[in-house]
Amino acid sequence: MKSNADVDFEIAEADMEALKAIDARDCGDASVFPVCSGAA
Repeated sequence: MKSNADVDFEIAEADMEALKAIDARDCGDASVFPVCSGAA
């Protein structure tokens, strides 16, 4: 986890807005998990 925290990058505001606009509800095979099924 520390190596993930050491990554030095920035997400541009326009890219962040594009990410926020994504409707990521399809978890594929992972849909059985509560976080993907909407039960969480």
